[in-house]
Amino acid sequence: MRVDGSRVVVKVPVCPADAVGEVGVFDGESEKSLWRARDPKTSDGRRGKVTLWADDEFHVSEAGRQPSPLPRALDVLVTFAGSEDGTGGYFDMRRVLAAKLPDGQYWTDDGPMTGEAIDAQWKCGASAHSPSAP
Repeated sequence: MRVDGSRVVVKVPVCPADAVGEVGVFDGESEKSLWRARDPKTSDGRRGKVTLWADDEFHVSEAGRQPSPLPRALDVLVTFAGSEDGTGGYFDMRRVLAAKLPDGQYWTDDGPMTGEAIDAQWKCGASAHSPSAP
């Protein structure tokens, strides 16, 4: 995840044969649903780079305003198109906001990573959707 001004952007790992189908954002402490969207319009969105609360970047979205201030934690869940498989992450927003990230990098539990490095964490193919061993 990265925060650019008021924009909150996540990058989730996606195998080449997959595409993002649905994104859900929840308050990480109360588990309250904050926003949902389906069917990204852009190739970046289908490849896992998603701007949260950007209704115009999806064909279908559940109206929800970005909270201000952001909750102390966000839980982001992504389901792949045509599948029940997915991925997601729990983000401590204090850590994300404190990260000084160069353009093109995202905060992860393993430190700053590029989108390509995030995708490379997954074994793609017959056993798709499983994180690779470190």
